[in-house]
Amino acid sequence: MVPLFRIILAIVCCTGIGCMGVSQNPSYFPYLLPSGDVIRTHGKPGGIGYFRNYDPKAIQVEVTPTSNTNPTLSQQVLIATVTDRDGNPRRKRRIEWILDGPGSIIEVDESGYAPGRGYKVDNKYAVSYADYFSHTITRGNDDPRDDFEIKPGQTWCVVTSPVEGQTTVTVYAPEVFDWEKGRTYVKLTWTDGLFRADPSSRTRSDKDDGFGSTAIEKRGLPATAQLSIDVKMPRTLALNREVPIVLSLANDGRTDSSSATVRTVIPEGTEFVSSDPVPIRRSGSAVSWYFESVPGGGARNISLVLRPIKKGTVLLSATAETLEGLKATKSATGEADNATMKIKVEAPAFTAAGDRMAVKVSATNTGSTAIDNAIAWVDVPAGMSASAKGNPAELSIGEIPPGETRTASLPLVAERTGKFTVKANVTADGGLVDRGEVIVAVAKTEIELNLTGTDSIPVGQDGLYELKVTNRGDVPVANVIARMSLPRGLTGTTATDGGRLAADGATWNLGTLAAGDKKIVRLTATGDRLADRQTITASAGAELGGGGRVNDVRASMPVAVVGQPVLSIEHADPVGPISIGGKATYRITVRNRGTGPAKNVTVVAEASEELLPVRGSGPNRDSAKIVGREFVFPVIEEFAAGSIATFTVEVEATKAGDARMTARLQSGDIRLKDEQATRIVTRSTIR
Repeated sequence: MVPLFRIILAIVCCTGIGCMGVSQNPSYFPYLLPSGDVIRTHGKPGGIGYFRNYDPKAIQVEVTPTSNTNPTLSQQVLIATVTDRDGNPRRKRRIEWILDGPGSIIEVDESGYAPGRGYKVDNKYAVSYADYFSHTITRGNDDPRDDFEIKPGQTWCVVTSPVEGQTTVTVYAPEVFDWEKGRTYVKLTWTDGLFRADPSSRTRSDKDDGFGSTAIEKRGLPATAQLSIDVKMPRTLALNREVPIVLSLANDGRTDSSSATVRTVIPEGTEFVSSDPVPIRRSGSAVSWYFESVPGGGARNISLVLRPIKKGTVLLSATAETLEGLKATKSATGEADNATMKIKVEAPAFTAAGDRMAVKVSATNTGSTAIDNAIAWVDVPAGMSASAKGNPAELSIGEIPPGETRTASLPLVAERTGKFTVKANVTADGGLVDRGEVIVAVAKTEIELNLTGTDSIPVGQDGLYELKVTNRGDVPVANVIARMSLPRGLTGTTATDGGRLAADGATWNLGTLAAGDKKIVRLTATGDRLADRQTITASAGAELGGGGRVNDVRASMPVAVVGQPVLSIEHADPVGPISIGGKATYRITVRNRGTGPAKNVTVVAEASEELLPVRGSGPNRDSAKIVGREFVFPVIEEFAAGSIATFTVEVEATKAGDARMTARLQSGDIRLKDEQATRIVTRSTIR
């Protein structure tokens, strides 16, 4: 057995000279064992393993957070996890931390006893290894919210920056063979414009991923509390008028902040009127407010009211400070002067029910300073409607430089007749306000059109069209413009009452129509080419005496330009004489050489007494009806232009002499007749 004093001696020696090194810290109980030297190792094994996937179970490296915004001089904890295909952590896997941009690596996970544990090479490069067991890392203070837990398969690194900018941290896991999944990146933004309630705390989340790493991104907000101060004050401040100002202490993070104090000094030349909440302290011109915390994603607003009493520039600064001594400051500048404004409300004196009109609100800056945030509020009276939401309707006018005018317009629709008062007022920063109104008379206005004429015109012939325009409204209408438009196939030739003629129609200026008055105009048009199922349209519009306009009205009627049929009928009789008892066939041909169809074409063939009708057929092989000595063929309802129809009749010769076959055609007013003679002889005569 080794004597006890030798063991104690070995401990003392190691404590004094270190283990494989020359330094030792600390060297008091219970940390008597030396820390030992760290041996830098290669990330991958030598030999063929360097080129191959020597750890097939290490699939991916993840890091949280992937991005964050921090105040300068604060510290950000990054937690990396190496997982297998099923998401299980891989212990003791190497992670390399490579920093680019501003900032430095402050500390890295150096847990372990072996010389091959984690180490920091310099401020831009460090190496650590995923832990075997869970560990809770504390910050050395009494606030448990600073603590974070490292679970098996995880390791960590701490980054900071004293200057503003963006830092990129490359997190590299050599055991992960896939180059896309073995490298991940963290973007950290450092700024002096934001501060956190606890700048040394790590990024927290309200959802753990099961390995101690956290889901940092949620609703687009950073996980930690991040505060900023803003001052919202009009650029123009009217003298001796109350000016609303908002001091906004906002928390752009998800966690609640610690307590903060907001301070400001009332500028010279202004008076403190009120604030909500009430200040905790007022000492001369200094005013202070205290907030125990600012909720994550929320804000604490201070509504401050000042009254400028002296012309000149007003500079208001606000400072927010936490218990930790971090500060944020914001200022706003305004110009105090006499600001005045005059508005004018304009609208048509007359309009029609159902018509759209525009109410114009003009604001003129009659003062010496610019007017900011001018807004017109228009009261929409009952019986009128507006496209804008709300009543009064809100119209933005914006900034109005000194001596200039800005106008906003609101379309209104009068839904019924009567007199309406449209009121408007314009407000602007600095308490500026002015009012105005206009009276609008809404009358019943109605124009009636009646269009009549020929609905079918043969090619080359004329048609007459009449348009009657009647004022059915309660008030006169002026500048009545009527128009008739012709479709394809018709050309205007004459227009009555001074109408302005064009190839496609005519236009008339009918002047003023009193209530109940009417005027009639006529247009003659020629059919110049075939056109089926066309439409003639008419329209009329008018103006009101006050500048409004009556809605245009329309009327229409169908029209067609049709062709003229040109029919012919001719016989083809048998060749030579026919002996008694013999049979003969006659062919009757009907042609339409015109430009339009013929309607209800009737063909009848009549045989003289020397001939006995036997049978007949029409162009569709329809049998003819034999009535006495007549062949009556089925009626052709429509015989198109260019068509040819052949009718055949068969007869038997019964008596010698000169026989006649007469063909008759009828279609409307068209009547045609053709007759052919055939000689009937006895058989002895033929010999």
